[in-house]
Amino acid sequence: MIALAHRGARNRTVIDRIARSIVSQVFVVPKKDDFMADEFIDNDTGYDLEELRRYQRGE
Repeated sequence: MIALAHRGARNRTVIDRIARSIVSQVFVVPKKDDFMADEFIDNDTGYDLEELRRYQRGE
């Protein structure tokens, strides 16, 4: 598997591209099973600049 990942990282030949697609299919977690998914990122909802500065100052 490490050799396959190494081969996919090169991405120079057709075999490298096939290795990249195999590695991506094996390691990509389906969205419904991804417990690390964040609504803020998925919905592109974030903090505005002032809110971030207040958080960094500890207010």
